[in-house]
Amino acid sequence: WPFELWADLDVQDSDFRVVKRRYSAFIQGSSDIELILKDNGIENILVCGVATNVCCESTARDAMMLNYRALMVSDGCATSSDEEHANSLVAFYTHFGDVQNTDELCARLEDKSITLKMDKNAREFLMEKGYDPNYGARPMRRAVERYIEDPLAEALLRADIKEGDTVKVTRRKDAKELTFKPARPKGKAKA
Repeated sequence: WPFELWADLDVQDSDFRVVKRRYSAFIQGSSDIELILKDNGIENILVCGVATNVCCESTARDAMMLNYRALMVSDGCATSSDEEHANSLVAFYTHFGDVQNTDELCARLEDKSITLKMDKNAREFLMEKGYDPNYGARPMRRAVERYIEDPLAEALLRADIKEGDTVKVTRRKDAKELTFKPARPKGKAKA
């Protein structure tokens, strides 16, 4: 089936484009989405599209079964009737993952005024992961996404990190990832 991207969609050269050949993007032979997600350390997915009760729900359910954190965007999906749409979202929410509309999602993701303080080991780890002698510093963007942005987004979604937090970013000796610890101000002592 021919398809086009919405003209107002902000598509960047660095964005991945995945062609899906079956109802679920995750079913064997349908697409290379799982390889792309794993290669980039992505564990959270947002599902939008048509039809809510066919392709979207199949993809979201399979993602959950493969240990991804799946969220269906209620007003980012559509199907032939409001009843089918609602039934699909209720079934997914009840058994498989989360459902939010775009306003709720954007409210969770907007600027949270978070400050990062990286120690020397964390900076060296990021430089090591983001530099390649053949490509120079070009892989740095992917390293920042994988080791800083993705874990921070997950911590925000779990509410481990909150608006206004100062987050200490460290690396334990020989660890393959960074550690994020919020440093919240202590409450005032009561008189």
